[in-house]
Amino acid sequence: MIRLSVLILFVLLAQASLQRCTKRDDRSLLGKLGKGYLEQYMSWNQNFNSKFPLKYNEHGICQSRLKFVQLPDTYFPRYLRFVECQDELRECMFGKICQTVDAYINLLKKKRTSRCDEQGYEMWEITPYKIGAGCECAVDRQ
Repeated sequence: MIRLSVLILFVLLAQASLQRCTKRDDRSLLGKLGKGYLEQYMSWNQNFNSKFPLKYNEHGICQSRLKFVQLPDTYFPRYLRFVECQDELRECMFGKICQTVDAYINLLKKKRTSRCDEQGYEMWEITPYKIGAGCECAVDRQ
């Protein structure tokens, strides 16, 4: 009787570890991120919305440039664009240097678990991600 109980427990544990969660499609993930989806910074398919251009300082004392990043498939959205200093840490005035202005956006990150949510889907959680929002001539932080 004890052997049968142990065997049943072993089979149940093996089935639980082999549980396959249904993948969420991009629309489902977009809905999960909600108002946190910022079209000027994010894209799930590398096509950034032209209605939301990212403005940055191409001229001036501290020049900016666009940066594009592709994240692993454990993040949603996977494609980001943001602004950073063209010459980070360059002296711009006496005692000041060019520094990227940091901002945080929310992304979804797939949880590293073999468990599914209540509906049988992969589990994702909101996580902050640091990006550049501009470039300024500022007092050296050091």
